[in-house]
Amino acid sequence: MADFKYNSEAGTVTQTVEIEAVDIPTMAEMPPAQYRSHVESELLFQDHHGVIRMSHGEYPLAVTQDQVDALIELLTEWRAKADYTPMRST
Repeated sequence: MADFKYNSEAGTVTQTVEIEAVDIPTMAEMPPAQYRSHVESELLFQDHHGVIRMSHGEYPLAVTQDQVDALIELLTEWRAKADYTPMRST
């Protein structure tokens, strides 16, 4: 159960949650379709207002089209910088 604390002056919510995550070697072995399913079921979702939220904590990641565009731009930049040398579990 999550514990929420709202700060109306700062416009923030503080929440404590327990998270179970997939490790890097396991994620590296996921085929694209399985990875997409994992992202959609365990990492991100889009609420009924179209807001992109993190599954753990349900905090918003992008709430406007401009923010979605900025997020895609950031991910594209990170993709160009990343070293995607294949990772395999040992």
